[in-house]
Amino acid sequence: MGNSIYRFLCGVCSDLSDAAFTPHGAHDSVAKLGQDILNFQRTKQVPEGLGRHVVSSQNAQANWYKKLQVAWKKARPTPTTPEDAAQLVVLTLKNHQKADVEGFLAFYGLPHPNGAAPSAPSHAPAPAPAAHPTAPTHKPVKAELHTLPVDAKAVADGDTVTVYVDVSERGESSSVPADIKKAAAERTKARAARDYPKADALQKTIADAGYRQVPNAKGQEVLARKYRIRLSGIDAPESSMPYGKEAKEALLKLVEGKCLTVHIYDTDRYGRSVGDLHAGGVFVQEQMLKKGFAWHYAAYDKRAELAKWQSQAQAARKGLWASKKPQEPWEYRKAKRNGDTDSWVVDTVMDILHLLFERAAADGLLSKLAASGFRHRTSMYADDVGTFVRLTKLDLLACASIVEDFGVASGLRTNLAKCSLHLIRCQPEQVELARSILGCEVASFPFKYLGLPLGLRKVTAAQLQPVVDSAASRLQPWCAKLLNRGGRTSLVQTTLCAIPIHAMMSLDIPPKILEALCDEAAPRQCPP
Repeated sequence: MGNSIYRFLCGVCSDLSDAAFTPHGAHDSVAKLGQDILNFQRTKQVPEGLGRHVVSSQNAQANWYKKLQVAWKKARPTPTTPEDAAQLVVLTLKNHQKADVEGFLAFYGLPHPNGAAPSAPSHAPAPAPAAHPTAPTHKPVKAELHTLPVDAKAVADGDTVTVYVDVSERGESSSVPADIKKAAAERTKARAARDYPKADALQKTIADAGYRQVPNAKGQEVLARKYRIRLSGIDAPESSMPYGKEAKEALLKLVEGKCLTVHIYDTDRYGRSVGDLHAGGVFVQEQMLKKGFAWHYAAYDKRAELAKWQSQAQAARKGLWASKKPQEPWEYRKAKRNGDTDSWVVDTVMDILHLLFERAAADGLLSKLAASGFRHRTSMYADDVGTFVRLTKLDLLACASIVEDFGVASGLRTNLAKCSLHLIRCQPEQVELARSILGCEVASFPFKYLGLPLGLRKVTAAQLQPVVDSAASRLQPWCAKLLNRGGRTSLVQTTLCAIPIHAMMSLDIPPKILEALCDEAAPRQCPP
């Protein structure tokens, strides 16, 4: 009797033996779950990789294993089949978020009790999860990305980050063009042979296609695809706004050097993938909102939890909420587009930046662009600046110093990660030099600047056809039906003044385009 009581007390009050957590004849997935519960009992550490399948933090995950540890001890008999183990998990975690429970089951390859097919085990690529659990009406997830470690230069601001995904991931390898795979293999051989000019030329080919060879978590160089991620549901201050720099640094601390899980919902008009970021089980948007380094972007994401986290930061006056009247980033951008009452201040200050470049050129800090015929180094429109420099190390360093000093003196800091380099007849080694010094994204040339084509040759009528189309879109026939003759005349005059003059300020417009503009305007003058 005494021995029975002793065994009874040991069974209730002490930890179970190793064999109790991995019972004889148990399915592999059940044995893995039991072993992880046992390891947690000893080390208080959750399994590595679980954060890729769930959305809650590591502290929350640790709480799950504490509950499962108690439930496993009380279970009679101990689970041995995947169905029994899944039932135990669901009952134990029934008060937790649905996506977390489903992700937990998927991590161990356990079936869902509702009769769904067993999920893939943890060593297999995870399927795209459901939408974020805090938003039942949020858009469904289109893709799930598992990134390589994030570089410090990849963070553009407080709500945008550039990531790279190993093409060996599921769904990536099949989409890589054959010539890019070949270029990557040849570049690896060229680097091994120390043929660096060839390696640099191949790197440009790879980068222009949106790929890059970067080190993975083990330090091995792999071919990766580039994604620009716009964090869904938040809007951080712009770089030139108060707390803009702090917001960027806060995001950098959350993601630098870490492999991220990205849930993609959509693509915005700038070609960025819009989605949620998870870094080691931490929901990045949650931390940015709670620390007061971002606004809830309710116009595009109405998740109630995002609003709640912003309210918490407001109540505690954290981050940007320490200011009496912080300005919304979207209102700031709108004011810049429309030209608010402070625009004259911006124009005046930008003139100083122009003079800084001119003085640097006069003092010999910037090389001469051409022997003759090249009079203007800098083009400015409001706060949009385009400047021409030679791709030498001294010129690039001088350009970077001018921009940095101007930002310190005026408060209008330039986010070089959002700028672009349009290289004209440059060598591959010059491309890498410019990218390393300025940290800008390399883009194609010719390109459009302020809506107008910019290239080395005289602009053609075909290139200026969008100017005619833009004018025609503002002179729709239905407008004429609602206006009298004076109104129609006024609409035509303002359209023909604004759009063509903007183009003629910098381009020699062909007569064919002027005739087309007149043809578009003439019918609108007369009553329909």
